[in-house]
Amino acid sequence: MGAPAAVQAAAQDGDSIVIGERPQLDTVQIDDFRLALDFLFVDEDDERETGGETLRDTDQTFREILELATSGYFGHPNLVSFDMTGRFGLEQEEIESDTFGQRDRTSQSLLEYNLLFDILREAELPLTLYAQQDQVLLTRQFGPSLDSVSSEYGGILHVRSETAPMRVQVFHREQDQSSAFDDLDFSLAQNTVAASGQVNFAPAHFMTWDYTFDDVVESGSLRPTTSFQRHDAYINDSYSFGDIDEHNLRSAVQVLSQSGDFPIDRLRWTEALLLLHSQDLETRYDYTFDRQDVEGSTQTFQLGTARLRHHLFESLISNVEMGGSKLDVSETGFTSEQIFGSLGFEYTKRVPYGQLTATANVGHTLQENSEQGGSLTIVDEVHTFGVSGLIFLERRFIEPASIVITSADGFTIFREGVDYTVMAFDDHVEIRRVLGGDISDGQTVLIDYRVGPEPGGTTNTTRTGGTIRYRIDEGALTGVSVYGRFFEQDEDRSTTDFIGIPESDFQDLVFGAEYELRELLLKSEYQIRTGSFSPFEALRIEAYYTYPLGLGSSLVFTALHHEIDRTNEDIQTSINTISGVWNQQIDTRLKARLLLLWREEDDSAGVDVTGFEQQLDLTWDYKQTTVYGSLRNAFIESDVTDSTFQTIILGIRREF
Repeated sequence: MGAPAAVQAAAQDGDSIVIGERPQLDTVQIDDFRLALDFLFVDEDDERETGGETLRDTDQTFREILELATSGYFGHPNLVSFDMTGRFGLEQEEIESDTFGQRDRTSQSLLEYNLLFDILREAELPLTLYAQQDQVLLTRQFGPSLDSVSSEYGGILHVRSETAPMRVQVFHREQDQSSAFDDLDFSLAQNTVAASGQVNFAPAHFMTWDYTFDDVVESGSLRPTTSFQRHDAYINDSYSFGDIDEHNLRSAVQVLSQSGDFPIDRLRWTEALLLLHSQDLETRYDYTFDRQDVEGSTQTFQLGTARLRHHLFESLISNVEMGGSKLDVSETGFTSEQIFGSLGFEYTKRVPYGQLTATANVGHTLQENSEQGGSLTIVDEVHTFGVSGLIFLERRFIEPASIVITSADGFTIFREGVDYTVMAFDDHVEIRRVLGGDISDGQTVLIDYRVGPEPGGTTNTTRTGGTIRYRIDEGALTGVSVYGRFFEQDEDRSTTDFIGIPESDFQDLVFGAEYELRELLLKSEYQIRTGSFSPFEALRIEAYYTYPLGLGSSLVFTALHHEIDRTNEDIQTSINTISGVWNQQIDTRLKARLLLLWREEDDSAGVDVTGFEQQLDLTWDYKQTTVYGSLRNAFIESDVTDSTFQTIILGIRREF
């Protein structure tokens, strides 16, 4: 029989333990006590000019905050330890708003806290209880600042085990964002139970699992109130075998059930078998079964592929792929069957002054579709808003009104006309990120949409392509690369409907050059797409510069120019972005940060927007005193509205 848990915990912490005697426990032990005073002044000045009318809104806020912090334990450091911080204060706010015809002075109390309790932290079942609340000022790119108040409380239980470690978390989270001058209020309430773990059956065999339950309610002045409950469970089993465990079999199952708004039920099962026959030859076999029930329709998709990868020579690799898929839609009786295959080569060779890499591939797909009498729903298609701020859904018969865009976690539903705009064409849909909206630059999103009815028929598609790159790493031109890419799609389509569908034939040619020298990267490329499917021409010129200036100092500079010309629609878009961030440790006490961001969007379809944002942050530390300040100025100009957003922050913090 082992020693009592309290005795074991004390021994692990280094205390002397006498067997048979009860360890000495302290009632409360305070390790340290910290006190600080914060004084903060925030001045926001926003101005909008629309149709010759100018509206100005100002908001001045004073905050006086007392911060108390302490850490210690109850009984013993390994029994209950704690770390607590509380911020108590007053806030005085004066608002003058032409937008809402408001003149108001208010005074209110402030409360922020961060409480953390670790219970039996060295035991096999340590428990952490926490509660936190904070209030921050969020700046939005080319947009007004938002007051954000978020709170969360919950607990985390760890199961320490060599064979089956586990983590369980339960929490409640609330987030409220608001602006004194705009209808930008946003509220999110979330209850979550999350558990994850791993089971180790053998050194080469383990299983990971994850389960999450979310209960979410979202609302806002410009958002519809939505609520949903979501169960999401995932299991992944990995088994390696062979003389040296060179082969691997992975099996994964995901079950998703969401009720309320946007209900969906999904079952996804995947198998992946990798066989390493020799140092030069490997094969991979994959199977996917995906069944989803959405909007009263059951869609079942199955996909099987077999791949072979062979090192023919030291510099040449061949890839062969074969497979098939089948889609069944219960609501309409629609079926789509595919058989496909491809052959590709990868070539890498040392050549004079550098290295040459090239690829070539050819593939063919035979697709048999029955008549699609109703809409087909696409759920959670992953896209990212890149430098251009544009996303293209290259598919015919998309119903633009059905498009729903959410954040990658599915919690935030973005708003058309406020966060993004939609432009529909015959063979694709274009989604543009709105400057000043809630979608940030480079953000990954999930897109749901419906595809309208299509006639049945047979489609034969042949795809050919290749790439080539020559990189120079010797001589005066070291760091220069030139490259090209080519892709061609040729469709032969026959339909059961006399109307038919245009064939999606196109050729894609990209050629460009790069120059990389230590901290500098220059890139320029031109893309030409010709044919019957979504033709366009695009020019991309990019420059990136990162330079360390010493301890705590750096300079990052980016300049981008993108042009795209949709040749069928005769629409030209030009996007220019220049950004720079300079961090400078002026001396041991003073540091500065300067941000500049300029963006211009010029579109012949009527979207002309220019934004310029500047921000300077200064922080001065002297012993236990910190003085900080921030000056932000941003404006955005369009054909409809010109807006200016200015924020001044001054603060002083004194620790005791």
